[in-house]
Amino acid sequence: MPRIASTIFDLAREHDGVFTAAEAVDAGISHEALAMSARRGTVRRLSRGIYRLIAYPANEEQVQLWEAVLWPTTRRGPIAGWGVLSHLTALQLHYALLEYTPPKVSITIPTTLRIRRTPPAWLDIHRADLPGDDVTSDIGPPATTLERTLRDCLDAGVENRLLRPVLEDSHLRDEMSAEQIANLRERIG
Repeated sequence: MPRIASTIFDLAREHDGVFTAAEAVDAGISHEALAMSARRGTVRRLSRGIYRLIAYPANEEQVQLWEAVLWPTTRRGPIAGWGVLSHLTALQLHYALLEYTPPKVSITIPTTLRIRRTPPAWLDIHRADLPGDDVTSDIGPPATTLERTLRDCLDAGVENRLLRPVLEDSHLRDEMSAEQIANLRERIG
């Protein structure tokens, strides 16, 4: 059992305490051993194929963000096959001073990714094929870059009053070129 506990901890460390059943199986943990860990209270099942190591120190918001990113696919694979935090969720991650809490966690998944199960009520799914340079992991779970996030928010009809302060923040301007800022300012008005 110590080997299983150590392996689960190593998996959990990758995603702030959250991991998929597929990752556990790939690491040599059987479905039965994972189920036993859940019965013993070592791990908690968050949703189909997604677990959280109970003893891992992570806040619930971060856990939910990782669950959202991992929810679309329980197969182990590149980030592009998972969900990527986007829209207002990504905006809140990039700009902590945002005076708005999104009612749902927004993710973007590839257009080719087919999901046959019903998404949880707290998850808002968008579809787009994101180039690698539109995704960052610098702010936690994979999320769209600030520039892509602002474009997505504009396209989704997010109120300009929420977006304007972001463009005025000098700390965030380093993440975008002067041309990108000018283009976004023109769109926001």
